[in-house]
Amino acid sequence: MHKTTLSNVLFAGLSLAMLLAPTVSQAQMEVGVMGVYQNGKEVGRIYVPARGAKDETYAEHWVLYSDYVYPSKHRMGLETVIVPLDERVESLAAFKKGLAAEAGAKYIDVLSHESKLK
Repeated sequence: MHKTTLSNVLFAGLSLAMLLAPTVSQAQMEVGVMGVYQNGKEVGRIYVPARGAKDETYAEHWVLYSDYVYPSKHRMGLETVIVPLDERVESLAAFKKGLAAEAGAKYIDVLSHESKLK
């Protein structure tokens, strides 16, 4: 039996909106700096540099603090939220420089290539 949850409904709505959106390539993450929060506590930052409107390949630079917990089916109560911040940085170097070096923190580069299914 399939259990319908708010998450399933929101995911379906977001998926439909993405399918009906204009065909100009849009990355999942907007340009700028985002905070990663778990249960209300900041546990990381993401920097997405500027890119052209039609770029299909883009980068995301993640810093996950030592108290970040990877979501899994075994942590059902863990809420992970990514929030755009009103923080501006001019470059990846400036983003890295602005973060305190914390023992146990992880730096992750994500290179994404976006394409149409049809």
